[in-house]
Amino acid sequence: FIAQLAVLGAALSFATNVVIAKRAPPMHPLVSAAGMLILATVWSAPYGLWDLIENARPDPVGWSAALWLAIGPT
Repeated sequence: FIAQLAVLGAALSFATNVVIAKRAPPMHPLVSAAGMLILATVWSAPYGLWDLIENARPDPVGWSAALWLAIGPT
C-alpha cells in the first residue's frame, strides 16, 4: 500500500511540476534545477532523519561524521 502511495505521489509531483514549469516566467535552467533540488531536500530530509533515528541507532562518531558531511564541505 505504501509503495502505491509513493508512486501516486511521484505522479502528482511530476504533473504539478509540469504545470508550474509551463506557467513560470523564462529563467535560466540552473535556477530551476537549484530550486527543484532545494525543495527535494526540504521535502525528503524529515523522512530520512526519521528513518535514520528509527532504524540505524548510530553512535556519536557516526553522528559527527554525518554532521561533518552535511556542513563541512559547504
